[in-house]
Amino acid sequence: MISAEAAASLPWTQAGWLDSASQWIREQLEQHGLTLSGPIEQPHVRPWSTVLRMPASVGDLYFKAVAPALGHEPALTVALAGWRPDCMPKLLAADTARGWLLMRDSGVALRRLIREDGHLRRWHPILPLYAGLQTEMAARLPELLALGALDRRLATLPAQYKHLLADTSALHVGQPDGLSAEAYQRLRDMAPRFAAQCERLAVFGLPETLHHDDFHDGNISCVMAAARSPIGARAAPRIRSSHWW
Repeated sequence: MISAEAAASLPWTQAGWLDSASQWIREQLEQHGLTLSGPIEQPHVRPWSTVLRMPASVGDLYFKAVAPALGHEPALTVALAGWRPDCMPKLLAADTARGWLLMRDSGVALRRLIREDGHLRRWHPILPLYAGLQTEMAARLPELLALGALDRRLATLPAQYKHLLADTSALHVGQPDGLSAEAYQRLRDMAPRFAAQCERLAVFGLPETLHHDDFHDGNISCVMAAARSPIGARAAPRIRSSHWW
């Protein structure tokens, strides 16, 4: 949930922002020897990000800007694209200070492919790929935290739970669109149990690693290959940058 005040302060709601972003895009394309072949469009506007789409000499390109609360995403995406270029967006440029990314088209959304042929087996090559990425990233924990990845390790969660409950204005306690006073009190009473559950999970000693909070078929793109498989064209999946922590 985002307040009206916060929404009004988002960079892409400010006068001149689109002109500034468009100029930056053109400058980056020029450095890569690329040119636009049509107008820059803004098909996606959300409280957490906005996306611009533009046709270019190499096909469609995409620009993404993130809200300040997710300002770590561009730097993290740049690092991930360097570590695992096989399954990350192909970046053309990034401005980590302003939270901007410029990317090539990553292909067809997995959701579209599944809707077309109904084959949930398309997930089969993707899940091991994601698990392998998480296994690899567990060894890069200090680097991920240094890049600003949100720290949701088990040891930090009890304090974050209490901090969340302390923000009664954000929870809208007692208001029509928020928590009732009774529900809020139940959550407060659960704090010791929540802390104990975190301790129980920690005993298993599972490595703590990078997590994608929106790992669904709408955030996975597939680059289609010419070869055929039993479920249609073979696809090389890529995880779109979004909500890493």
